[in-house]
Amino acid sequence: KLLHSSIFMSILSEIKNFQKGPEKSGYVMYYVYRQVSPFFSVLFVKLNFSPNFVTFLSMLSDFLVVYLLYMQQWIWAGLLVNLGIILDCSDGEMARYYNLKKKNLKKGIMGHI
Repeated sequence: KLLHSSIFMSILSEIKNFQKGPEKSGYVMYYVYRQVSPFFSVLFVKLNFSPNFVTFLSMLSDFLVVYLLYMQQWIWAGLLVNLGIILDCSDGEMARYYNLKKKNLKKGIMGHI
């Protein structure tokens, strides 16, 4: 099974231990997005996704938001903005779970555009 309950709970508790607190990430980020992101992180860990691939998905969602705004699809764009934030939280949680330094690919590329 992809999400066997004992393995799921084990990974979930480890990922929650690595989360930044509200003083570092902000209250809205901590109390809204970081309550949802561990579930995505566990799924991505079980699917053997790398943190950099999740960063790529986050960037892809950002570009898709721009297109949806151009097409005046406000609700879909709003939902995708929130998904992008959750993915951004997940890649950091996964990097800490894998004990990797997070390479901020998004800032590196987006800073030049």
